[in-house]
Amino acid sequence: MTNKARDNTDYPALYKAASMASKVAQRSYYFGIAFILLSLLLSSIFSLFSGSYKTFAILSTCSLSLAPLFSLILIGKRFDKTWYTARSIAESIKTMTWRYMMRAQSYNENDANNLFRRSLRQILNENRECCKHFPPAHTEQITEYMSTVRSSSLSDRRALYLNERIENQREWYKGKVNYNKKRATIWVILMVVFQIGAIIFSVLKIYHQNWDYLPTEIFAAAAASVLAWIQAKRFQELSTSYAITTHDISIVKSEYSEIISEQQFSDFVGDAESAFSREHTQWRARRDT
Repeated sequence: MTNKARDNTDYPALYKAASMASKVAQRSYYFGIAFILLSLLLSSIFSLFSGSYKTFAILSTCSLSLAPLFSLILIGKRFDKTWYTARSIAESIKTMTWRYMMRAQSYNENDANNLFRRSLRQILNENRECCKHFPPAHTEQITEYMSTVRSSSLSDRRALYLNERIENQREWYKGKVNYNKKRATIWVILMVVFQIGAIIFSVLKIYHQNWDYLPTEIFAAAAASVLAWIQAKRFQELSTSYAITTHDISIVKSEYSEIISEQQFSDFVGDAESAFSREHTQWRARRDT
């Protein structure tokens, strides 16, 4: 498959709609979390001067009031639920699409087109609440590219699947492992810095009680905010999960050289897509929890 497929332009319209809805909901969710934490941090900053200046006391109260407001918005909108439900839909459709293009079970029969459409319709009917967040369809559900790939020879499909599905996914997960490891390290270091700062200023307050503007509470609030952000992003948890998936993909890939028939290739694609699905099923279960 060319780079176009990796850019999602040749996947079904329902996949693209689900993927877009998931990205929008994810951004909205993390924006809401970040805004809540920022409002609490600003409130602690303003409160440092609230004893001497009424304006800062008002600003502190206003900032603090934004936190429950945005918390209620997040609870009401459930951006997180839309995010991972839409992502689950998108990944299910992507798996279906690759099975269809590779003529793998259960799309290895002559009525594969009708079965694929029925599968899409079933996903749509089972997720109507989430699908109301999807943008309208502007392309085909069975694209020309999908049909072209499906009609190609076994050797062409084997090479394409190895390069544009197996290797593509393996590189994606490897990149995510490194990304999450680095982000986890950065945010943990930042949290420790804020914690040490809070301790230093707390000790200074013991020996200099006449110092009115020591930002102990600010550093403590910043440390707590960073911890909350780490918990929301789950850097270390994702890094570990993605690392396991890369090994799972490598095990599946080792079977590639043994494929000599359509049935073997069908089984191979089934195993590979099951490996991708396992990781995403576990991801959604963690998010649901």
